[in-house]
Amino acid sequence: MSDYTISVDWSGKDALADSDAAKVISGSDFNTEFTTVRTAVNSKADLNGDSSEDFAIDNGTVAGTFTLGGTAVTSTAAELNILDGVTSTAAELNILDGVTSTAAELNILDGVTSTAAELNILDGVTSTTAELNILDGVTSTATELNYVDGVTSAIQTQINTKSPTASPTFTGTPAAPTATTGTDTTQVATTAFVQTELGTITAAVVNALAYPVGSIYTAVVSTNPATLLGVGTWEAFAAGRVMAGFDSEDEAYNVNGFEGGSETVSSGTGATVAPYIVIYIWKRTA
Repeated sequence: MSDYTISVDWSGKDALADSDAAKVISGSDFNTEFTTVRTAVNSKADLNGDSSEDFAIDNGTVAGTFTLGGTAVTSTAAELNILDGVTSTAAELNILDGVTSTAAELNILDGVTSTAAELNILDGVTSTTAELNILDGVTSTATELNYVDGVTSAIQTQINTKSPTASPTFTGTPAAPTATTGTDTTQVATTAFVQTELGTITAAVVNALAYPVGSIYTAVVSTNPATLLGVGTWEAFAAGRVMAGFDSEDEAYNVNGFEGGSETVSSGTGATVAPYIVIYIWKRTA
């Protein structure tokens, strides 16, 4: 829009001599001046507006009520400036259409650094406020919460079915891996392991423990104990002698292997009787 500028030097004509032809005001002067006025006026917008007018305003000030499409704008400049730099589309802004949240509720989002993709995770959520508030104050990490991933029943119920590691009391028929034969550790021994180990214990093994080297074996048969017991080297012991218990307080019985006594003794009635019976006595030497 152009501003009006005087085209004819009207005041300059007064200083001209009356005989000067330029002092005469002609119709051309009026035509030139009014044409300039018309051009400037026609380049201005009507105060009441016109739908056919298309113009730009630079540093304009609106006094009174500013109307857009017949609707009075009541927003302040500060409020309108909130939109400064907004890159949202009309469709995006229309998402706010019908929003009933208060400013305080919307301000909860102030400082949120989530991306649109992260916020869209909530799209379709049907949880109530009370349900979401269950998370209020939760300090668990994502890793900790993922521990319950795949849980199909009450965790406490599952834990209650487990035995403690210290002094457990099992019910039913508990099973354990069977150790290999000969294992000598703190590993739990199953009945299968015990049965196998017992199967390896022969009579000779038992006899070797029952009759270590130096043991005495007595019998009423003459068969060498090595044959009878299946273990050891044996030799006849105390031939023709009767064994007496060691007595450290009696000099007659405090020497190992000491020989003494009589083949006959007197009975209580004064008769002479034999005090012994012959049996086979063996001593294990190896």
